This record gives sequence, structure tokens and C-alpha cells, in this order.
Amino acid sequence: MNEFEYYLIGSDYKPRTPLLRDDDDEDEDTWFLVDNKPFPEKSARLFKLCFNSPIPKKVIMTDYHCLPNSVFSQKIFDVLNGLKIYGIQLLPAEIKHNKTTKVF
Repeated sequence: MNEFEYYLIGSDYKPRTPLLRDDDDEDEDTWFLVDNKPFPEKSARLFKLCFNSPIPKKVIMTDYHCLPNSVFSQKIFDVLNGLKIYGIQLLPAEIKHNKTTKVF
């Protein structure tokens, strides 16, 4: 394995995979930074996401969603977190179908 090979991750955008959008009042440009530094681990807030239009009639949640930032399932989190990758910060997110129905 060459540590200097890089790969781009993307979604296959199947018709039943919902698009996501920010559902928070925070400024999206500062989503992952506090004073241009990563969030302290103990104080990382929960990022709120919701479905974006058009919402498929029968939704299938995938392990990876693409926004301006990557959003992925607990399964991928468990692998990445275990690898202790230098230069990334994994922060919690909550996805809602509407204001009352949590997806995760």
C-alpha cells in the first residue's frame, strides 16, 4: 500500500436514496471549525441534517451521503475511528425526515 495514493469517495445516487441538507441554524462555512481549529473532542456538537427535496416515496438510507461534507453511517464511522487516521475529525450528526421523525 502506498500512503501517498488518494481516492475520491462519491455516492451512486440511486433514485431511492434521499438527498440531505443542513437543518441547523449554524453558518455552514463554520460547520467543522471553531476559530479555524477543529472542535475539541469533548465539546463537539450534534450536527442536524434533514432530507432535501425531492424526497423519494420509498427511502433507502445508504452508508454514504454527499453534501459539501461527507456524511456516513455508523458502520463506516466504526472502521474510520478504529484506524486513527491523522487529519480527520469525526463529528456526530442527526438526520430527520421531518421535524419530528429521526432517521438515525
